[in-house]
Order: sequence, then structure tokens, then C-alpha cells
Amino acid sequence: MGFRHALWRTNNQREGGNMTKDSKPLYKKFCMQLQKRRYMADQTQMQVARDAGYDSHTVISMLETGVTKIPFAKASDLARAYKVKEDTFYKALIKTRYPDFWDAFLTIIAKDPDLCTKTKDQINEEVDKLIEHLPKQG
Repeated sequence: MGFRHALWRTNNQREGGNMTKDSKPLYKKFCMQLQKRRYMADQTQMQVARDAGYDSHTVISMLETGVTKIPFAKASDLARAYKVKEDTFYKALIKTRYPDFWDAFLTIIAKDPDLCTKTKDQINEEVDKLIEHLPKQG
């Protein structure tokens, strides 16, 4: 097994499995936009890699071509390196990698508009209570 395949396989397993067949073209488009943004900023892959905390430009090459998935653990660093607003980067990453999750998330927000005014801790506390005592439907 080659290095690229081993890295892709490891990242794929760590990041929760495969994307859906329908999400792959959208994800590739997102990756290509990152590459385009880097070109327009006149940055090298090595500059982006260092700004994101990587030692090698190879990872950036593999991310920009969609060979490997963008790890959520590095999303903040990559957003900063590509000079993209962090929340925009996360939204694009989630929508392109997990469109079913994105749709479910939008449905939840539509049903609970106050969700956007709550803190992360408040939301987690509310969900933890629901997990312990799932209410009956009706």
C-alpha cells in the first residue's frame, strides 16, 4: 500500500467513513476553491501548510485535490491558513462532506430558531437531558 493510499485510508477511518456518492463532486469543488483561493493569494502549498501547522506541503496537495479529507480537528487552522472565515469554512466542510447531516441540521434550526441564540454549553446540556429522558412523541 502506497503512502497516499495509507494516509487516505487512515484519515477516512478516523473521520467517520465514506462520503455519500452525491457529496463527492461538491466536496471536490470545495477543495478546488481552496486551491483557487491559495493561487489568488499568491501562496505556496508550503506556506499554507506551515500556517495550518503541517510540516509538509504534501498534505495540502492531497487536501486540495480531494485525495484525503479535511480533518475537522484542523478546520480552524486551515480556515486561518486559507484566509476564510472559520464559521464559513466549517459550514462548507460539513455541507460538502455530510450533506444528509447538513440537511438534518437545517431542519433542526428551522424547528428551533432559538437554538442559534443558545451557547454551546446550553445546547449540550439540553441534548444530554433529552438523551437521558427521551420524551414520548405526541
